[in-house]
Amino acid sequence: MTKYQLRIFYHFYKQLKGYYELNVKSGITKPEVSRNLDMYFDFLILQEAFGVSEAFEKLANKYNVGSKAVEKIFHIVLERNVKVEKDFFKKFDT
Repeated sequence: MTKYQLRIFYHFYKQLKGYYELNVKSGITKPEVSRNLDMYFDFLILQEAFGVSEAFEKLANKYNVGSKAVEKIFHIVLERNVKVEKDFFKKFDT
């Protein structure tokens, strides 16, 4: 992922985050969905810097959960967002 794509994704993430927080307040979405989104964005940054396995370890320490739980959460979020992400980044691929 390029720095440009990461910046665009961050803007997209902030919009999604606001949407999730609104839904949490209204009781539509569970609070962990918002946390999972944070974890997913952190993972994108950490994997660029340290690689996948070390990124899982760092996230596990940051969120005080096991690395297997981080992997599970990541895959859940990824499955939900992969289509949205692909459609979103299609606009910016050259």
